[in-house]
Amino acid sequence: MTIIGQIEGHTVLPPQTKSTKYEHIFPQLVNVEENPNIKGLLVILNTVGGDVEAGLAIAEMINSITKPTVSLVVGGGHSIGVPLAVATKYSFISPTATMIIHPIRMNGLVIGVPLNFCLFSKDAG
Repeated sequence: MTIIGQIEGHTVLPPQTKSTKYEHIFPQLVNVEENPNIKGLLVILNTVGGDVEAGLAIAEMINSITKPTVSLVVGGGHSIGVPLAVATKYSFISPTATMIIHPIRMNGLVIGVPLNFCLFSKDAG
């Protein structure tokens, strides 16, 4: 499953904007969970973020899947893309990809650090 471009939720983006509509993702996630022929889920992310509520709803659905789940960030996993990336049981980020966590308010010092790892795991200590 790919999540590419901006996450489109409660507002409709212009047609020239690359986006992933959450109402298109939900049926696919239900199919992954209910179809016995599907053994797991690979989520490929390249997103600048988007609608927070829609992104959180997608992340919750991904997290609730009982089959093996893996995410791979290629390009970007920005803003709401971060919860989407870590909603799976295993998360990978390519060495050239970027992930941005931004504060709600910009009234203090913000420090950015490079990611020196390529694997997140909910099962790792």
